[in-house]
Amino acid sequence: MSQVAVIGAGHGGLAVAARLAVKGHAVTVYESTDEVVTIDQVLTLPAAYRDFFLKTGSALEDNLALVELNQAVQIPIKDADSLNIPGSGQGRTLTQIAQKLGDESANQWRNYLQHIGELWQDVRAPLVEAQLTQNLIQTVGFKNYLRFRKFSNYLNKNLKNSVLQELAQHYRSQCRVSAKTNLGLLSLNAYVQQIFGVYQPTEGLRELTQALKMRCLELGVDFKFETPATPVELGGKIIGVELVKNKFTSCDYVVVNDLSDVLLDLNWRSMPSYETKISSLYVINETSWLGLGPAHAVIGASIVAQLIGSAAD
Repeated sequence: MSQVAVIGAGHGGLAVAARLAVKGHAVTVYESTDEVVTIDQVLTLPAAYRDFFLKTGSALEDNLALVELNQAVQIPIKDADSLNIPGSGQGRTLTQIAQKLGDESANQWRNYLQHIGELWQDVRAPLVEAQLTQNLIQTVGFKNYLRFRKFSNYLNKNLKNSVLQELAQHYRSQCRVSAKTNLGLLSLNAYVQQIFGVYQPTEGLRELTQALKMRCLELGVDFKFETPATPVELGGKIIGVELVKNKFTSCDYVVVNDLSDVLLDLNWRSMPSYETKISSLYVINETSWLGLGPAHAVIGASIVAQLIGSAAD
């Protein structure tokens, strides 16, 4: 039986721990605080959680309920008015834009989402649901890269209304990248949120985090709280984790659930990846550079579990 150490008890760490336990690994989660970690974000792509719960035991709805946000975005307009964007539903959004800004603005936003939707269909699988290459052009294709190369240029070309530009910039600001990053792919967040919806558990994200923890416990995952851990490698390969000075525990794999709130500076040569240069060491970032929220970490957990494979392999 392979020994796996998961460092960090965020959604990505909990999800990979449960998935690897199902695959027959002995999994220990090391968390430096005294409890599992809840990220204060809304949820999009709830299908990631539905897939996780089904594949590890029972349906999401058997564990908790998700409710759609009535108002996900609010953009100020002159005279103390505001543009209020619902949690999902392109039709509801377009109705709100038409009422506040006019039919021409609604058409602009409709066309904008249509273009982004075409991009999403092309890049969803390689960019979100698979192990990334380090090269953006190889991942999304040369045609898509050229078409959506610069977010600012694409925005100015397709949205003439300044309020719509501010709305698009709001979705872009949710992406965990530095302000100087100008990739057109950052437009994807607007489409994903409006098509797939923005949700919260009825009792807040803490309820969802606890449901992830309970699933881990049901599958025999061991938790070590108030226990900082550091990967230890020898000759380019993981050999274990260091817990405190001079205390070492051997293991076959280490998965780091990165909870640091760092803005990435992305370009076509530099993309985040789950695999590292050190063999058997993997990294799952808790905050998605695409702005997809913690669901992206749960998707990442599935990818890492596939890369590691079954304990019997």
